[in-house]
Amino acid sequence: MHPIITAFPAPNFRSLREKKGLFANGLRSYTALFGSGTAAVYWAFRGSGLPKGSTAWMPSFNCGVEIQAAMDAGFTVRYYRVAPDLSVDVEDLERRLRNCPGAVLLIHYFGFPQTRVEMISQLCRELGSVLIEDCAHALFSSLGGTPLGSFGDASVYSLRKSLPLYDGGALQINRSEFKITPRLKRATVPFKVFVKDSIRRTADSRLMGAFRRWLASGRKGPPKAPWETQAPCYSKGFSLLSRRLALSASPDDIVSARRRRWQRVHGRLSGLKEHHAVWDHLPDGVSPLFYCVRVRDRDILMNRLLASGVETFRFGAQFHPTLDLSLYPGNLEMRESILAFPVHQDLDPNSLNKALDVYCRSIE
Repeated sequence: MHPIITAFPAPNFRSLREKKGLFANGLRSYTALFGSGTAAVYWAFRGSGLPKGSTAWMPSFNCGVEIQAAMDAGFTVRYYRVAPDLSVDVEDLERRLRNCPGAVLLIHYFGFPQTRVEMISQLCRELGSVLIEDCAHALFSSLGGTPLGSFGDASVYSLRKSLPLYDGGALQINRSEFKITPRLKRATVPFKVFVKDSIRRTADSRLMGAFRRWLASGRKGPPKAPWETQAPCYSKGFSLLSRRLALSASPDDIVSARRRRWQRVHGRLSGLKEHHAVWDHLPDGVSPLFYCVRVRDRDILMNRLLASGVETFRFGAQFHPTLDLSLYPGNLEMRESILAFPVHQDLDPNSLNKALDVYCRSIE
């Protein structure tokens, strides 16, 4: 039995001794730190200066929590189209903004940039709209040498998706008109997070995977959506423990490690007969959050992998009730087929090879 291979980097307490990383010299360029990226989204909309009831233009491919955050900030949510290749349909967005300006949330999916972000930024300026870049997946990615998050009026980040932390979100404001005055509560790491971490670290991963599935089978009704199970906590601050853990994070090392692992996975999987990568190459400046493939019976495959100790990730499997999927052909296929395979910096070569072996066996 081998330890479970996690989808995201797991906290390592040896990191507490390091003091040379991401927050060693302050907060970088972040305006504020929160307990989650969702809280950063909420405060980005609150700080936009737009009156309550204004329109928040959201991408049709989303995870739902960002939709709820915009609504909780007082906005009326409407949607624009995201193409099957995960790029923004700029023509569709322009048409909607000309009819109804507002705030635009733009997501850089899985670390890969929206390559027309400069055009979208210019469009928003011309039409009197506010652009918020969602860099929850793209903490260290850049486009043409410019860090993602620098093109919009504000940007939001989910630190714990890219770093081995228990919590953490960040807001970066690029325009002086933005005003935020959050009164943050002292953050603590919930006991249940420590329990979950202990389960992840349990050596007998197959047994624990079976135990987790048994627990899930005893629940009544379909699983609840994230915005239903997580009470909004937009005033929660960034915990001291995660801040200390972040001191060991070296952005250059993380980007380099993730890129090497992405290339390793691509080299192994691209030769398979049934292989449909979302991106078939890794552009310069991209810090990939995952290696993404389109597969049939995605959820069945995810369960097979988890039973063998390999945790993967799905984005947008559940959609917010305000989104009418019938208006966005192809969106449902994206939500049901994209599987995100781990390539994070904590994966050693042996673990990555084991994960790839399990994946190849599972799709045979």
